Amino acid sequence: MVASKFVYLNGQRVSHPSVKVGPGDRISIRDWTLHLPSESKLPQLFLAHKLPGEVVTRKDPEGRQTLFDRLQAMGLPESSNLKTVGRLDIRSEGLLLLTDDGELARYLEHP
Repeated sequence: MVASKFVYLNGQRVSHPSVKVGPGDRISIRDWTLHLPSESKLPQLFLAHKLPGEVVTRKDPEGRQTLFDRLQAMGLPESSNLKTVGRLDIRSEGLLLLTDDGELARYLEHP
């Protein structure tokens, strides 16, 4: 599409497929336009290492340590708004992606 001269960034034709696009930019392809949100509206993304024995839930009725308890204790801002992309069972450990954008989380989880 770039080679066919269909792509525009902020009204200027894109001549190379490697161009930097940032918050607030406007991308046009033929008659379709995408307005990128300002930086303050971009979703927040975090990677968290889930420890063995931690539960991936907000509150555990059995009182076990949760991933969100640890994130809050570490001072992660707005951890109450974060959603995990997927989960790991209590015995597992590994990286989890967290975001404040529920739609993005659902999109990433969907097969």
